[in-house]
Amino acid sequence: VLRLDSAAWTLPARDDYRVSHVVGEWGREFQLRRDHVPVGESVFTSRLGITGQHAGPWLMLDARDAAEEHGEVWSAALAWSGSRRITVRRDPYGRASWTGGFGHEGLVWKLAAGEHLETPVFTGLYAPDGFGGTSRRWHAFVEEEVLPACPAERPLVFNSWEATEF
Repeated sequence: VLRLDSAAWTLPARDDYRVSHVVGEWGREFQLRRDHVPVGESVFTSRLGITGQHAGPWLMLDARDAAEEHGEVWSAALAWSGSRRITVRRDPYGRASWTGGFGHEGLVWKLAAGEHLETPVFTGLYAPDGFGGTSRRWHAFVEEEVLPACPAERPLVFNSWEATEF
């Protein structure tokens, strides 16, 4: 297997698109960047093989008119901490799409007869109510679908070591 994406989405045709993603470095992690999506391909990749502060496996697209509480936003997050590639495409007719998955150019998976290769989850969502709506939907998804259920209320633990210096 030379390349295998986890998912692909096609968005409605719009006059323009903007992509939001995070970049960073030590001490300046998760800096939000918003850039115009040019006609062609924009690739968001990590080839380090590990998670790091330089780029997150998440992005949002909007028609350059979204704000905190209004506007359509499409978003996706790849549940993978290793090398990855997310490709955003825009054609001259206003259509946009993206694909994403693990690995990158130069990687090869050799499968024996009967073996299978499972791709990481690449979850997408749509929010008609801006970046705030997108954030709230991601939080609800994580709480309802990703985090394990808590069988009982957890006890409150008071951590006093800093206040009492012991």
